[in-house]
Amino acid sequence: MYSVFPACLLLCTSLAGQQTQPIPIPFGLNANTEGNASVAAPWASADKLRSQDTYDEDNFLAQGHNVPIKIVGLRWRADGGTVGPATMPGSIDATISLGLTSSDAFGDFRDPQREFDDRYLFGIPTPHFSGTIQLNVPTGATPNSMLCEVTLDHPFVYNPNSRLLIDVQRHPGQPDVFALRDAANPQQLSSPDGISSSHRSSADLPGTTSVSQWSDVGPYVEVLWEPAVGPFATGPVSDFTFGNRFILVGDSLELASRSFSPNGPITSYEWDVDADGVTDSTVSNPTLFASSCGTTWIQLEVADSVGTDTVAGPGPTVVDAIAGFEFEPSVSTPGAFQFTDTSRGTPTSWEWDFDSDGVIDSTAQNPAWAPPAAQEYFVTLTVTGSCGTPTSSTEMINASRSVLSTIPVLGWFWNPADDTQYFDLEVLEPSGVTVDKLDVHLTYPTGIPLNLREVDIEVFVNTSTFDETHSEAARWVSVATARILAERNEWTTVDLPDFFLAQGNYAMAIELDSLHPQVASVFSRPTPEDGLRRVFQTLDLRMSTGATHYGTLDAPGVYFDPRFWHGRIHYEVGTTNGAFTPFEPGCAGTTGQPTLQTWMGATPRIGQTTMLAIESAPTLENAFLMIGFSPFAPVDLGLIGMPDCILRTEIVVTLNQITDPLGMALFSIPIPNLAGSVGATFTAQGLVVDPGANALGATLTASGAGIIGS
Repeated sequence: MYSVFPACLLLCTSLAGQQTQPIPIPFGLNANTEGNASVAAPWASADKLRSQDTYDEDNFLAQGHNVPIKIVGLRWRADGGTVGPATMPGSIDATISLGLTSSDAFGDFRDPQREFDDRYLFGIPTPHFSGTIQLNVPTGATPNSMLCEVTLDHPFVYNPNSRLLIDVQRHPGQPDVFALRDAANPQQLSSPDGISSSHRSSADLPGTTSVSQWSDVGPYVEVLWEPAVGPFATGPVSDFTFGNRFILVGDSLELASRSFSPNGPITSYEWDVDADGVTDSTVSNPTLFASSCGTTWIQLEVADSVGTDTVAGPGPTVVDAIAGFEFEPSVSTPGAFQFTDTSRGTPTSWEWDFDSDGVIDSTAQNPAWAPPAAQEYFVTLTVTGSCGTPTSSTEMINASRSVLSTIPVLGWFWNPADDTQYFDLEVLEPSGVTVDKLDVHLTYPTGIPLNLREVDIEVFVNTSTFDETHSEAARWVSVATARILAERNEWTTVDLPDFFLAQGNYAMAIELDSLHPQVASVFSRPTPEDGLRRVFQTLDLRMSTGATHYGTLDAPGVYFDPRFWHGRIHYEVGTTNGAFTPFEPGCAGTTGQPTLQTWMGATPRIGQTTMLAIESAPTLENAFLMIGFSPFAPVDLGLIGMPDCILRTEIVVTLNQITDPLGMALFSIPIPNLAGSVGATFTAQGLVVDPGANALGATLTASGAGIIGS
């Protein structure tokens, strides 16, 4: 999609006229010492390989570079001791682009992706190099000679207040290169956050889900540069970005100049967005309008007091249909999903591929489909309008009736440790679900002994949304806890005490409290096409993600939104054992907030007696257990003198006990041995007399829901 500037033939020698010393990255301690580590990408690997390496600004600041520089070239060193084979090619064709990542979102550059996407590079009008790169045969020295050196076709102005991203993609049909490039181990780096670089690569492009990623490798690169400020600076550098890949006819086209001048302000901007040679705007960040279909061609010429510079390349593609869809379990066809087209614009044709086999399965606008197996599927809708340019949208569905899974990809987060993952969960199944285990994806640095890998997992819920409650620890109710031994960068199964969720909407938080400061969860950042939320769904559950913060629920650290948790929820439709789960807190009194939960594992089952206990209540006071069987709209009891107390259960049955000297009231509830009662649901909440609590003199326990088992 990019234009290509005339490529220079590049030799592994010094850049002509280079007046500055190269900047080695990563930098710090022994990062540049030979023998730390090595990786194959981008040169010593397979056809079509693409790699992205990210270096935080501390690599530059630690070497005294705290003002913008003009990056004019890059060079890579072969791994020490490597001897190049006689069959090694003398050159290779590749495209190199430079971009920025945000420095205000800790860890973003370590976010794994379900696809190898252009999140940080899209909107750059042209690659900074595309052409032939000459290769030197490694001699086996330590350190080795430079494998290759690249002079950029278009310089990149880098201000060391963001992370630098170097993207290399080998052109198709290229031979293997049997020379490794040198790399550094991040545990030897001096960056304050413990990691100065990350690496991801894939040879299965485009649209791959096979992505290798490491944050424990910092590939060694030397940055060749010229001053962008000061007495040796030259003229301006023209550069710009834009927003979405596709825009609708009539929508606004928002452009942003990121041009730079070392000689004071840029004095003029000339934008041509339709390749007619006529200037369409003279402001730095114009908003124009797309009037016709096709790929825009954008040219920006800037001038300062010394000279001018021009950059040009393709911009967004203007279409009249942008694909999008939603899905939910079919009401009319059990086991099927109903898909609803939500595409923007005016599509005239719809093509659905339900199983990622490249075959069109339906051309209806809103089809239904019954998956043939209980597994995950990637469903793609492609729409076309009168413009003739197709656009596509892909979502994952899960046809399982027992596991809700987010997309499993590798990732690496290991400092700080404690974290809390948030998402919203809608229970679609009328009989509710019982959750009994989770699969979590955890990681930590190598070398942590076995006895320090223990992690406490705690699950919290409420009946609001995580957007509204993530900062209010008192709104959450703990429903399950477990301690596990983490497996490094592997899925770990967490066996939980069963908890039941009735049909309805919940916010859920999964808290990790590690006994070692470097064991952490794995999560991802959605791509721009995902928007702020990603949806994962089975026939019974719908998860909308998500966010995370470092720290536990009651001691939150930095909050990141959007994010999505990597994990799986194992559940049973309804329950066979019976369950009762509190899901929304009550209100505090003189002894804190009274609780309501099952006692000694006595879950509700036919032919048995279930036991519910109110605890943490005032001693020797009346306690009432209220039970209902139908959906109930919450009632704010602040109107009768009980502020912050919300009644959340229908009152059909009321039981009374006096709390004991420990503040507990125990309620025995015999359940008839009637087979027809299996699967019946109920709600319950306690009320406790507490004269000093408020004007009415009473408090409420948490409210919860239960289901009768067999």
